[in-house]
Amino acid sequence: HQNDMLSLRCMFLSDAPSGCKLIAFLLAVPGGILFIIGILFCAGSHAVSPIGFAVLGNAIGIVFVLGGLFSAIVGVELWNGHKWAAVMAILMTLPTVIFPIYLLFKLDELGEPY
Repeated sequence: HQNDMLSLRCMFLSDAPSGCKLIAFLLAVPGGILFIIGILFCAGSHAVSPIGFAVLGNAIGIVFVLGGLFSAIVGVELWNGHKWAAVMAILMTLPTVIFPIYLLFKLDELGEPY
């Protein structure tokens, strides 16, 4: 029983810097929520939709489950201080920085109002 408490305590006192813990939290919690939404999407698509839409619902649900699971795993492992998880976190968040910059220049090219 004491070993379980010690391992639980060590999990929350990892050597990862505070910034990494914040990013880990911001990856793990939404990842877990996305995982749950994916499961509900798969289960609900059969209950409320015709066969064609149920297949589409399952496909979307599976993508949510896999994406959420991956994000949650990376978040937990980043919290534990694994370097591979830091690389994956950078690769996962890079599009969220690059895409808005691309859109900013693309909308400016088109003359669209902001």
